[in-house]
Amino acid sequence: MIGYNDSVYLEKDESLGIVVPTHFWGLPTFVEGFLSKINIISEDKNPYIFLIATFGTSPGYCC
Repeated sequence: MIGYNDSVYLEKDESLGIVVPTHFWGLPTFVEGFLSKINIISEDKNPYIFLIATFGTSPGYCC
């Protein structure tokens, strides 16, 4: 759940998934900005967090 102040609050056994397009062999600028500011707060010690990056032509180049 996204809350105020660029924080994400994860309850127990809740995971966070982010799906983004690959843009010029990397993450879109606005996604990089969001990820650099996000604060993840979780009830679990090691929450499950994953990112899925799609691609259109050249796989393997996303940084």
